[in-house]
Amino acid sequence: MLQVYELYPRTLVKNNKHYRAIIKQWNGKKNLYRTVYHFEKLDFSDITIDQVYLDFDECDKTYPEVLKLCNDLHNDHIQFRVNFSGRGFHVYVGTEHQNIDRKSYLELLFKHIIDKYSLTSVDPITIGNIKQLRRIENTVNIRNGLYCIPLKYEELQSLDKIKELAKQPREFDVCWIEGDKIKLEPINLETHKVDIVSGNG
Repeated sequence: MLQVYELYPRTLVKNNKHYRAIIKQWNGKKNLYRTVYHFEKLDFSDITIDQVYLDFDECDKTYPEVLKLCNDLHNDHIQFRVNFSGRGFHVYVGTEHQNIDRKSYLELLFKHIIDKYSLTSVDPITIGNIKQLRRIENTVNIRNGLYCIPLKYEELQSLDKIKELAKQPREFDVCWIEGDKIKLEPINLETHKVDIVSGNG
């Protein structure tokens, strides 16, 4: 399950048909968001953390950091994908899920990625937030009329080109750049000590 937010309160969505119907009904009329992580329990205690969502606002200011991060992830052969939100960037980094306390694990993953890649512009409100919302792909950002669009790796090299692409929706919703998922093991949640293993080997 996931939650979609177009009008208060959030709408609980259990299947893809319902999800697509909401998007069709409200796209272009309201800003459309959904939860980053899938869940079955309404307290979010069982979310699947197979990715970390990094939110960068104000593209003109944060673009250099986003571009460096994506190039570094690509060079490190880490799985990731990027959306242009219409105003900023959403970078999703692939991670190995672990069946432990979700909030603590998510916080550790954020800390590892932020520290390793010396990030300074990630929206602090999103860090470790298991209930985090994110803008839905190929929906309109009402503030400026640009679309939230997925980007291919080769398209990241020009901010002007990205803004031009965002004037219309794309034919695809997701574009993962292949690589290994980040894995943290073993974890001692009491002390938050962790050995870092990036990738599968």
